[in-house]
Parts: sequence; structure tokens; C-alpha cells
Amino acid sequence: VIHWGSNMLRLFCICSLALSAFLRTASAQEATSYTYSANAGIVSEYTSRGFRLNWGDPAIQAGAEILHASGWYLGSWASQITDKFYANGSYEIDLYAGQRGKFREALNYDVGLGAYFYPGANYRHSVPAGTDQRYDTTEAIIGLTYDWLNLKYYYCLTDYYGYNDRSVPIGPWNSGVSGGITPGHNTRGSAYIEANA
Repeated sequence: VIHWGSNMLRLFCICSLALSAFLRTASAQEATSYTYSANAGIVSEYTSRGFRLNWGDPAIQAGAEILHASGWYLGSWASQITDKFYANGSYEIDLYAGQRGKFREALNYDVGLGAYFYPGANYRHSVPAGTDQRYDTTEAIIGLTYDWLNLKYYYCLTDYYGYNDRSVPIGPWNSGVSGGITPGHNTRGSAYIEANA
């Protein structure tokens, strides 16, 4: 069953109106310099980095992006998630910006920042309860595409989805260890590599 909470609908409408106003202003100033796109749909499951973020249920997703002729871009994207994965969370909102371009005809690059927000989600709502720590995350992203092969490297500028030695309590599910995080340390600088063909 798909639940579209009133808070998510309100926030998505505000983001959509703001982006729409920006797009109208941009297109009025330089109609030929900007292109924009939007998407919306229902997917059978939202999976990210190997995690089933909606636990087998379908999810409503939508996004919008504006691209300048120089390669600079700005976008937003949103999806439903389950509170079984992000404690007390029901949706994810992503904001991203960066630049895309070419080194050569078949070699493209993409460099940018991505910020992922989970309104209402907090480790203090997990079982067993963690400390007051949000899941929000910011990453630097570098991507290379050669013909049909794509490689992306994500570098965490904040704690990796709020994960640190205080937010995740020791419990049987993590073998009595805080996920490999030693006391007094965090997960800033964590990396994720993605390859697609």
C-alpha cells in the first residue's frame, strides 16, 4: 500500500513550485541556454546501494532538473521510504548540483555534490534507541563515462547517513560492535564506488 503523507505532499509541492519558478525565470532570460526535465512514477521497489529502502513495497518517486548549456546542472528528487529502514522516516528528498562535460568524444565527466534528507527520521527512534542523530548526508560525487561504461565515486562529507559511534547502539544485530566504528570516531570520508555497463 502506498501512503503519501500530507507533510511529504506539502514539501514536494513547495519544492516543485520553487523549481518551476526558477525554470520560468531562467527560460525567460536565456531560453536557448537552459534545458529542463522532470519525471514521476511508481516503482515496484526502491533499492539503493543494495538496500531495499521500501522493504518490498512500491514507491512513488519524482524529480526535476535544470541544465545550462555550459554543463552546470541543479536538480531535486524525492521518493517514499519505509520507517523500518530509516527510523520514523517516510520519504527521502535529494538535492544535487554539479557540472557535466566531455574530455573527448566518448569520454564524459560528471562532478558534483549530492545532499540527501530524511525529514523526521532520527536514530533516537530506532530499536534499541540511539542518540539524537539525523540520517541526512552530503557527498561529493565524481563520475566518468566511456562509451557504455560508467564509473562513479561518492565521498562522504558528513557522517555516512548519520552513522557514528554514538548513533548506532551496540546490539545483537551488529555482533556487539558499533558497525566497526571505534569510540570517538565517525564515518566522514566513507566512500562508495558504483559501476554500470
